Amino acid sequence: MRMLSMRASIVIPIVVLGCSAFARVAPFVHEIDPNLSQEVQSCLNQDAVRAYLEDIYGRVMKQWVLPRGMQADHWVDVRFRIAPSGELLFAKVSSSTSEKLEGSALRAVNDVAPFPRVPDEATCITNYTLSAGFSNPESFQ
Repeated sequence: MRMLSMRASIVIPIVVLGCSAFARVAPFVHEIDPNLSQEVQSCLNQDAVRAYLEDIYGRVMKQWVLPRGMQADHWVDVRFRIAPSGELLFAKVSSSTSEKLEGSALRAVNDVAPFPRVPDEATCITNYTLSAGFSNPESFQ
């Protein structure tokens, strides 16, 4: 299974997961993990893919509301997939330490949908499942 992971907490950049290796592709991180398959690296090296992932990251972060009273050590990972049309094909929690955080993270992803249409130059991204990690940004200070 191919999976892309978009780390979506306030201070964590978009992260892409493939072949069990991470590659950060946020604007302030410019390296792609050489352990990723050539196919994944080729996809992630495209400016259109990076721009699309950054756009999704920004949209989800604008929508996400940290639940009131959330302790710093809680997190949730939400997996989702986007069709070339931008339609959200599915969104589900893959792991979590907080039901409250699960709800807020799923709402953020679902409320942003449908996403913008995937540009023709970035359709390779639709071959992967995205994974957004949400956590209290206080835990990273």
